Amino acid sequence: MAISGLGTHSISLFFYVIFATFLHKGAAQTISAQGQNLVTNNVSVVEGETAIISCRVKNNDDSVIQLLNPNRQTIYFRDVRPLKDSRFQLVNFSDNELLVSLSNVSLSDEGRYVCQLYTDPPQEAYADITVLVPPGNPILESREEIVSEGNETEITCTAMGSKPASTIKWMKGDQPLQGEATVEELYDRMFTVTSRLRLTVSKEDDGVAVICIIDHPAVKDFQAQKYLEVQYKPEVQIVVEFPEGLTREGENLELTCKAKGKPQPHQINWLKVDDDFPSHAVITGSDLFIENLNKSYNGTYRCVASNLVGEAYDDYILYVYAKNCRPINIVDDDGLRDIIRTASGDASYNMPSRGTIMSKIHTLYDDEKARRMNTLQQATHIALTGDHWTSVSNDNYLGITAHFVDKEWKLHSFALTVSKTEERQYTEACADHFLDVAREWKIEDKLSTLGTDSARNMVAAARLLPFEHLPCTAHILQRTVTVSIHGSGFESVLAKCRKIVGHFKHSPSNAHELMEQQVACGQKQESLVQDVTTRWNSTLEMAKRIQRNKSPLTTTLAQQKSNVAMLTTQELAKLQKLEELLEPCRYVTELLGGEQYISCSVVLPALCHLFKIMESTEDDPAYVVKFKNDFTSDLSKRKDSTNLTWLKIATAIDPRFKDLKCLPKDERNEVWASLSKLLMGQSPGKQESKETTDQQPPKKRRISVLLVSSDSESDEEEESIEQCLNRYKAEPKLHMEGCPLQWWKKREATHARLAPIACKYLSTPATTVPCERLFSLSGHIIQKKRATLSPDNVNRLVCLSNWLNVKED
Repeated sequence: MAISGLGTHSISLFFYVIFATFLHKGAAQTISAQGQNLVTNNVSVVEGETAIISCRVKNNDDSVIQLLNPNRQTIYFRDVRPLKDSRFQLVNFSDNELLVSLSNVSLSDEGRYVCQLYTDPPQEAYADITVLVPPGNPILESREEIVSEGNETEITCTAMGSKPASTIKWMKGDQPLQGEATVEELYDRMFTVTSRLRLTVSKEDDGVAVICIIDHPAVKDFQAQKYLEVQYKPEVQIVVEFPEGLTREGENLELTCKAKGKPQPHQINWLKVDDDFPSHAVITGSDLFIENLNKSYNGTYRCVASNLVGEAYDDYILYVYAKNCRPINIVDDDGLRDIIRTASGDASYNMPSRGTIMSKIHTLYDDEKARRMNTLQQATHIALTGDHWTSVSNDNYLGITAHFVDKEWKLHSFALTVSKTEERQYTEACADHFLDVAREWKIEDKLSTLGTDSARNMVAAARLLPFEHLPCTAHILQRTVTVSIHGSGFESVLAKCRKIVGHFKHSPSNAHELMEQQVACGQKQESLVQDVTTRWNSTLEMAKRIQRNKSPLTTTLAQQKSNVAMLTTQELAKLQKLEELLEPCRYVTELLGGEQYISCSVVLPALCHLFKIMESTEDDPAYVVKFKNDFTSDLSKRKDSTNLTWLKIATAIDPRFKDLKCLPKDERNEVWASLSKLLMGQSPGKQESKETTDQQPPKKRRISVLLVSSDSESDEEEESIEQCLNRYKAEPKLHMEGCPLQWWKKREATHARLAPIACKYLSTPATTVPCERLFSLSGHIIQKKRATLSPDNVNRLVCLSNWLNVKED
């Protein structure tokens, strides 16, 4: 059928809908008649958006195109809109296309639209328009905000008011999870979907995101997330701070209990499994310290940490090794012989004689000494520490240790001798002893420094020796502490503390009652500590133990009705102030006393740290101000008497402290000038000047003078030295935990001129603690039952014990 005024051509129709937002198209519908094609598409559109409806024809024969709504009402007849719905607008009209837009689409617009072509017979194509309603923002709820590990929690995600129904997926981190969904139909094909996720949590889930993902054709990446907050019991690890390797008799043991949990552990306790805790063990928070180890302390030490969730523990098995500290006459023990015969099943077994044992010890000593002499010959610079010690038989011994950095930039430290001396008090004799040992070990031309305490004879002897003297920083610091305590207002409190400690130290019954009160108060049993002038940090430890045990002490003294009074509240507050003042001194003393790492370059930064801590504040009471002023004044005087030139160069050559911020600004250029002189071979130190004057033949010395007087070469050398120092200064600082020796090993080639200076200055120990440790070992060998040991045997046994126990790579 044709309409007047229109031509007759072969006609094809195409119908489609386009959205302003992301949508998917339905399948196309194609109708053919007499070679003509009619095509439509099913389309989905989001509520409130705009749809565009298009009818297309091919081979137009002037037939009329019209668009009808689902109620068969004409929307557009050609380019005329009979329907009074202004949301329909003509986008384009031509012989081949009718393009109509429908804005603000609503659910009522959903249905089947008809694209009609007036032909004979008429042709129609249908497009189903589906209106999509996106869900509202997802609602994420959990049964509990905080959950403990091992427990189940439930999280609910709700997608409200969507069409069609949404699909909900779950993710925990990057792991997909399966929830349980329920779908509720509301009205007019609208749906609310709820998904419940149940999961059992572990400590690894703490802080992990649980994500609810809403899948709906109207939206993309629609999700909500919640971070799990999981409480878990502590994770406990015991870390050995000291010693490295085997625990040996006479050494100290320091353990740290590291506990991490959620919430953080509120209580950390130390105990010894199936045994009593050592009486003199010191527990400070999470740290356990036992000094002067012996085999009676063997056992399992447990650190227990607890929080609201539960408790956990870690064990450390202590076994104290006692190498070469048993008397030789043990081989004459018939009981030991019988035990070995029984254990071995050899009834004829006889132990080697004392002579055989001593012969093997002598051979072992000679072999080990030769090995160490060979090692020393490879060193370029060697530092010594020396000190005197009196044995139980009232004999004087001189202990000497050697310290050097080898070609691989590894620090070595071991004993050279513990020899008996007859004339300890004489300066010349003391100096001769050091020189004799140096000659015996063939290192007299390699020595750089001698470290001693501040005893007058040692200081005077050092002046007679041809190498630098470095006073023990630890002795200096402890002397300053002693001076500062006297007259500062703490003496009366400390005197009262000593009475309290003596009351329990001298009476086993009193000590037992105190331990009972410690248990009643929920504290660990520990004895009090008496401060001793010659024992470093003992005053601090006495104060700490009284502070920790103030409740048990108060109760015990009250029950005993003793004449010894407990400290008052004001006195306890004063004792706390003293503890705060002495704790940094203890830290510095222990820091500088190490011999397995570089310590000389740390002296000036450590003293600078102490000076800053000892600065008075407005809140300090008068007695604290007095202590700080006395401390600063005394330490400043003693610091000036040390070998500051050596310490400054050691600090500058350490890449951790090369900015020299521990020194006043006006002194920093002087340090670099000193380093420049060292590079030019004009060191102010005694050893270098001696080598320059004594070792050069007269002829060579005259030639050297001529060379130095050459202006051009001197200028070039100074320029080269300046470049060398500037290149070193430009290097980034090494972080505080880094190893300066490893730093120099990697950059030795880059700083080839500075490297020998670093090797020399960094090998010097800051204290004489290595000798103190040597005498601690000597005390275990020269006991009352072995007081008649010959000096040679003492030297062999002590040195062998030290050498065999030194950890070497």
